[in-house]
Amino acid sequence: GANSDITSLTGLTTDLSVAQGGTGLSSPGTSGNVLTSNGAAWVSQAPVAGVGGSGTTNKLSKFTAASTVGDSQIFDNGTSVGLGTVAPNELLEVAAGTGARMIVSDGGGASRYYLLLQAPSAAQTYARVLGYRAGVGAQNLVLQDSGGNVGIGTVSPAQKLDVAGMAQMTGFKLTTGAVNGYVLKSDAAGVGTWQAGVNGTVTSVSGSGGTSGLTLSGGPITTTGTLTLGGTLVVSNGGTGATNAATARTNLGAAASGANSDITSLLGLTTPLAAIRGGTAQTTYATGDLLYAVAANTLAKRTIGSAGQVLTVSGGIPTWAALPSNGTVTSVSGSGGTTGLTLSGGPITTTGTLTL
Repeated sequence: GANSDITSLTGLTTDLSVAQGGTGLSSPGTSGNVLTSNGAAWVSQAPVAGVGGSGTTNKLSKFTAASTVGDSQIFDNGTSVGLGTVAPNELLEVAAGTGARMIVSDGGGASRYYLLLQAPSAAQTYARVLGYRAGVGAQNLVLQDSGGNVGIGTVSPAQKLDVAGMAQMTGFKLTTGAVNGYVLKSDAAGVGTWQAGVNGTVTSVSGSGGTSGLTLSGGPITTTGTLTLGGTLVVSNGGTGATNAATARTNLGAAASGANSDITSLLGLTTPLAAIRGGTAQTTYATGDLLYAVAANTLAKRTIGSAGQVLTVSGGIPTWAALPSNGTVTSVSGSGGTTGLTLSGGPITTTGTLTL
């Protein structure tokens, strides 16, 4: 039966087979060997050479050689996974330095198609999402082609494209219902459609001058008529606020024509008044300066001379010169002229007396 009373098989002379619950082996084999199956029987075999190496906590391992394990680029702390970073901030974070790019391709080799994601950088301050084909260039990029909406600035887009904010574009094209000459018309919900322009009929025309000082009379006109402009345009609206020149000058702060008797100051002049306009054409004077005509209708100034000088004429214009030196009298004579008196005793060329 179950041979429950058998406590030892030390007397066996035949190896216990696998079918009998044994190994079929008569010897345990070489020290350090392992027992392995060849599919038909158990055999004692030297262990297969192991894999060695070391790594960093939370870094996934990879074969760095045929039988050596080391760190890979993948970091997993049990909460977040990082590729290229050991401090991922999200469930998955890919970090590859400034302007990092990641692609998803069809594996088509040199002419593969791929989706490119590029992070911003200091030189490129925007992120890029691009459909591309190697060696060819940009390809179409489609969002939500099987339904759903796309939102910019909103998490609940109500239309195929819902922009929460100002949209800017360099062109606009609405092909539905487009007809040459139609205008874009909005309904109460803001939905625009192309509509035929509506020509209206004017039934009454009137007008007002408002606060301009002008008046508009003759209205309302319901059939035909004339609107007449009257009044005076006020200064604040570009007019003079007057019906005559004198009042206009007063309103504008201008001077009268002719004798200009109402001009009380010329402080605004920036060019000296010419001699032919009653001025001197001079801008400054020093103490003792003299004005004289240097030419017809032209005034000049002569600075004061030195002590002892006299004003004389040279070349037709006044000039300061030294006082002439003392001379020697060589002959003296005289005459009473028409006074009735006579003067005798001359001429004296050396010494003598003249008698009246």
